[in-house]
Amino acid sequence: MDFFTFNVSGNFFANKPPDNQLEPSAFRGLFFPSLPETSIPRDSVNADSSWRISDDMVLAGDVQYNIEEKKLATAAIGLAVRRDERMSYTIGNSYINELDSNITSVGLAYTISKKYTLGYYQSFDFGRTESVNFGTSLTRKFDTFAMIFRVNYDEVTGESSAGFSVVPQGAKGSFGTDSAEAFSNNRK
Repeated sequence: MDFFTFNVSGNFFANKPPDNQLEPSAFRGLFFPSLPETSIPRDSVNADSSWRISDDMVLAGDVQYNIEEKKLATAAIGLAVRRDERMSYTIGNSYINELDSNITSVGLAYTISKKYTLGYYQSFDFGRTESVNFGTSLTRKFDTFAMIFRVNYDEVTGESSAGFSVVPQGAKGSFGTDSAEAFSNNRK
């Protein structure tokens, strides 16, 4: 397990569309090797890092700098904590320059039993002083997979949604109930 990781990448496009076709102009650049035609063609430098403070706490962050516009495009920092076998939480902040957005998000996962985990998250945009979204999830664990039921309300668009996922055991993903985390307490 790594104590500290730091990655830097650069995106430099030689044959990109004219500037007037790149909206928004000051956003980050991304290259997708598996599907290059969907890349976001802007010259940029991107960096991410994570620091494992302890076995139960990780601080992670990333930054994307648009070289052409000489602007910070996006940046994010977050803390993921597991307090005990039943409870974990995350808190993070994301900055998006083009949207004048500064979104703080919190998430909580509580293991009710060996088979059920309840999750809740909420995001608030301090740049626009408005709530962005909130939602809840319920994860049911089985021997080789987990089923996740989600409900979400997007306060910006006024839309609500419900979702259902099946996650095989060992699947890679983010910290929380929508990933391999769904199996962390399965064998106790």
